Amino acid sequence: MPAPPHLHIAGRMTNIHDRLLIIDFGSQVTQLIARRLRELNVYCEIHPYQNVTDAFLAEFAPKAVILSGGPASVIDEGSPRPPSTVFDLNVPILGNLLWSTSDDGSLGW
Repeated sequence: MPAPPHLHIAGRMTNIHDRLLIIDFGSQVTQLIARRLRELNVYCEIHPYQNVTDAFLAEFAPKAVILSGGPASVIDEGSPRPPSTVFDLNVPILGNLLWSTSDDGSLGW
């Protein structure tokens, strides 16, 4: 059987994982979600919404995305949003808390 693919990062070799991205908008349960996923042997990383750019998404290449809501209402003008390219990744997206109730059209629903 061939060895798994590796990625050279900061002078060390590491396995390439199928990665799940959790975009954190300030939810109080983001860490709990990540812990439960990791208990199921799902590799996931939490990143604050301010750091998730189109370039980041292209490099990270998540296999799924969780939008972990925060205190701002998704219908408020100026409330934080993920980059629109999140919805073009052709991967499963789960919105928890306020994102799951969005009906403002920004999610393409």
